Amino acid sequence: MYQKYTTEGFLVWARGSGEADRNLLFYTKEFGMILAHATSVRSSKSKLRTHITIGVLLSITLLRSKSRWKITEAIAVETCPPLAEPAGDGRRGKLAPKSAGYKTFAQILTVVKSLVHGEEKNDKLFGALSELHFFLFKKPGDSALAEAECLAMIKILHALGYGEPKSEIADDASYNNETFFKIKTQKKELISGINKALQATGL
Repeated sequence: MYQKYTTEGFLVWARGSGEADRNLLFYTKEFGMILAHATSVRSSKSKLRTHITIGVLLSITLLRSKSRWKITEAIAVETCPPLAEPAGDGRRGKLAPKSAGYKTFAQILTVVKSLVHGEEKNDKLFGALSELHFFLFKKPGDSALAEAECLAMIKILHALGYGEPKSEIADDASYNNETFFKIKTQKKELISGINKALQATGL
C-alpha cells in the first residue's frame, strides 16, 4: 500500500535509470532530502518531463512504499527561468546559458547535496533556500550575487548546526543593501569562516 504526500521542494540532482526512467534527488519542505523514482519521465509523452527542472521551486506529489519514493506529479510554484534543461530530456541536468543568479543557486544546491544525508525535516534550511530563491527570482544585479551567496551560506551552515562565521551578520539577516554592505566590509573574514566550517564537515 502506497501513501500519498504533497510537498514543496527543489530538484537538486537527476540521473537516468533504464531507458526512460529517472532517479531524482529533491530537498523538500516536509521530508528533507529524498530520492524519488520517476517512471518514463524521459518519454516525450511524459507529463512530468517539462516540469521537473533543477533550481525551480516545485509542488511535488509523491507515493511512498516501504522501500522508496515515487513521484507522480510536479508543478512549478513560480514561473522563473530554469537553471537547466528539464531533467527528463536526457541531458543529465546540464546547465543551460541562464542568468548568473540561477547559476549561483545551482552552486548552493550542490553544497546542500554534499552536506545533507538522509531524510530529516529542517524548516530553517528549507527557509534559507526559499529565501535565497525568492531574492534571485527578482533578478538582482550581478554585483549583489557574491554577497547573496555569502549570506546564504551563513544561513545554511547555521541551519545545519555547523556554526557560522563569527561576525555582525546574523543568520536571520535580510537580503538587502544594508546587509550586503556589511558583508562587503568583512568579506575576507566571512569567506575564511565559511571555508573553515565546510572543512569541519569533511568537504
